[in-house]
Amino acid sequence: MKAIAVKPGVKNSVHLVEMPKPSIEEIPNGRGVLVKVLRVAVAGTARQINKPD
Repeated sequence: MKAIAVKPGVKNSVHLVEMPKPSIEEIPNGRGVLVKVLRVAVAGTARQINKPD
């Protein structure tokens, strides 16, 4: 699955990564759920993304 990743404190570090799809069995006690995401947005001006250390 694709995911958006950010390196905290590294300016302009937003990037797309490929990750394994999670499994509901990974969550203990049968409490896991999978949610289908239809849309996502990232605010490129967020201080946490663009603020260098």
